Amino acid sequence: MNAHHLRLVSPLSPTECVARLNGSIDIEPSEISMSPSLHGTHDFIGLVKDDALRLRRRLPYSSLFQPRLEATITAHGGGAMIEGAVAMSGAGRTFVGVWWALAGFISSVTCLGAVLLTLRRRGTHWGVVPGLAAPFVVILAGGMVAMFSRRRLRAEAELITGFVRETLNAIDAP
Repeated sequence: MNAHHLRLVSPLSPTECVARLNGSIDIEPSEISMSPSLHGTHDFIGLVKDDALRLRRRLPYSSLFQPRLEATITAHGGGAMIEGAVAMSGAGRTFVGVWWALAGFISSVTCLGAVLLTLRRRGTHWGVVPGLAAPFVVILAGGMVAMFSRRRLRAEAELITGFVRETLNAIDAP
């Protein structure tokens, strides 16, 4: 899965960064719960403490596939360095991997069955065409999902990065 890497420098100290971010988001106490967070006053929700940051955009529904920022805040010069990546959660990445493995297996078995049926009948039978086409349909669907996912990741990363930049007066690290 793709990730959008983030590396920003803020003139604020790490303690000030944590305080500003906590004041600008609604706290989501657990990454596991991923509650829809329908109620709140801020556009972003997450958890910021000490040197760790977990942040995502508020959605009116729960999504395992929603990109989120996971980063660290460390002292850098007279300010702070924020380093991390915007990516799908680990559970979401695992689900997608298992789903595509099963889809590939099922379409391969279907295609193999169609080939064996064709060889046994010694000729082409129109009933095997869907079985022969299954792997190609899975590959086409996978390509479309991948394009959509990359576009969504890029858009979410821009929103989250913009929020962090604005909140912490941060700029891209050299």
